[in-house]
Amino acid sequence: MALRYQDHPALLSFGLCNELGAGFLSFSDTALKRYREWAKDRYVTIQALNHAWAGQRWSRKIGSFEDIDFPVDADVKGSPERYLDMRRFFSDEMISYIRTLRDTVRCAAPKVPISTNHWAENPAAGFDYNKAYESLVDFSGQGFYPGINPEDENGIIGACFCMDHRMAEFTVPNWNLEFQTGSFGGYAAPRGAMRMYAFLTFAYGSQAVLAWTWRSMLGGEEQYLFGLLDHDGEPGFKYYEMKQIAADV
Repeated sequence: MALRYQDHPALLSFGLCNELGAGFLSFSDTALKRYREWAKDRYVTIQALNHAWAGQRWSRKIGSFEDIDFPVDADVKGSPERYLDMRRFFSDEMISYIRTLRDTVRCAAPKVPISTNHWAENPAAGFDYNKAYESLVDFSGQGFYPGINPEDENGIIGACFCMDHRMAEFTVPNWNLEFQTGSFGGYAAPRGAMRMYAFLTFAYGSQAVLAWTWRSMLGGEEQYLFGLLDHDGEPGFKYYEMKQIAADV
């Protein structure tokens, strides 16, 4: 796809992956095998691993790397040393994945910038974005979701904090690759609020707002979300407000 569209006149950049870091962790046998290999590469000897994991506590010493298991069950997360390394492993896996994807796209389309609306802060999965951000993308990206109620201070503050994280990482502008147009069952913010939110992102130094979504979905769970075009394909007032934002820019 990158090879086919690299010279398309309407192409601005490639988005690598939608919300990397969202979703849930896998504790499958395949993931466990990779975790054991990761631990062996990190510690080399089982003695070094036992020292790092405080294996002397409660007779937790491990006899071999094959005895490693994920330190989670339905009730507890286990000792913090083991849990921290498990989260480091999953983080490294995600970073390795997006780097491979980045390299693939750059090989096929070397002149096209790359961005992604990652979700490194996601509490269920997430990853250590600060460890690798400089090598992942050309422009940092995010989803800007302040909610559709301008009186909800928590929603606005949360969206702005996310922008703060992105703006602190790069000297280039931030792109709002998902810019809220509607919500689950909520048609829109009051008239004028979407334009206000757009100017708020620009005040922070962002450069782009891309509506999520253009047309309201016709299938799947995201049809509960409302886009610039309604489910029948007709423009709602949000379409004309986004048109005004574009004219302002």
